[in-house]
Amino acid sequence: MDRFTWSNGLLEMNETLVIQQRGVKLYDGEDKAKLDVGIALLSTHQLIWRDLKNNECCIAIPLSQIIYFEEQAAGIGKR
Repeated sequence: MDRFTWSNGLLEMNETLVIQQRGVKLYDGEDKAKLDVGIALLSTHQLIWRDLKNNECCIAIPLSQIIYFEEQAAGIGKR
């Protein structure tokens, strides 16, 4: 998770929100981050993750630093 930086969660002037999704957990490879369930916001410039319980807990990563991502559907027994 060392590629993420703390963020205020605001978009820049020339940035547009593409989509947002609730109930997102972050993983760094096989390792689940200590940040649990939150909201992921994908913009034209970055991926932002905000904690559902604490809105001040917000991290971001520029899209230029993302080389791979994978969606994993929630299911019974998944943590």
